[in-house]
Amino acid sequence: MSVRARSRAVRSVAVALLLASVGAIIGCSARPAAPVSVALSEQQGWPEAEAPGPPPLIDAYPTPPVGWVAPEGDRFWLVTWGSGSCTFIATRVEAVDEFSVAVRFEQAPAEGCTDDLAPRAHELAVPNGVDGPLETAEVTIVANAFAHLGGEVAQSAWTVDLVGGWFVSIAESFEPGLAFGLPMPPPGYEEFTPRVLARGAGDPITLVTYGSSSCPLLPTAAEVDGDVLAITVRERPAGACTADIAPTTSYVPPVDGFDPAVVTNARVTRADPVTGDTVVSVPIEPLG
Repeated sequence: MSVRARSRAVRSVAVALLLASVGAIIGCSARPAAPVSVALSEQQGWPEAEAPGPPPLIDAYPTPPVGWVAPEGDRFWLVTWGSGSCTFIATRVEAVDEFSVAVRFEQAPAEGCTDDLAPRAHELAVPNGVDGPLETAEVTIVANAFAHLGGEVAQSAWTVDLVGGWFVSIAESFEPGLAFGLPMPPPGYEEFTPRVLARGAGDPITLVTYGSSSCPLLPTAAEVDGDVLAITVRERPAGACTADIAPTTSYVPPVDGFDPAVVTNARVTRADPVTGDTVVSVPIEPLG
């Protein structure tokens, strides 16, 4: 190769390197910035200290968010699920009407995301325009971590019940008051104590609990534990609980291994993350 040819080749390589460097600089500067969060606070994981109950069971993706209103009424919480390395960020909160808000979540740009499903809690201020007690949140979740790379942008919309929306009871059904046709309590029955009634093995179990009529105690778990039937009940959350004591009748589906001819006593645990659990043992009453 002649000196002139080598000189042209060197210049060509130099120009190519320069263009590549400029392109890289332009590419880096074109990457969008992470969205700014409007949340008062955020934390990875389920907020045990703030949540009024345990997390829901997660069996689908996209996963619906859950939430609740803080006791003071000026703040609310929303929990989203997604990749732990590409978390969702609350970018907008606005009033829809006097009882509901709209919240938008987006992701920061990323080159890759871990393939997990982790909860992230967002503490948000109730915006101006919500004059009544906050009840629902219209939530839009935008999965756009790879949008700057030309990746797919997926959007999902959810209506979140902020009054006990995450609460799930195992009861097939329940009704306020004492169900028609229930027998009288047994001798020595202590007023307002739970009652457990059963007909036979493989039949539904009738449970009577006493508490606030607007926040009834409903069963969340039931199993045979040794020689007793163990039932866990929790108060169904509401915006406000009335200060009365009323009965609620719940119908629990058949429990594996339960036969009232063999298991004759029940242990009813009232789960309360704030004041602590209370436990009462009662005989299982025959239901004719």
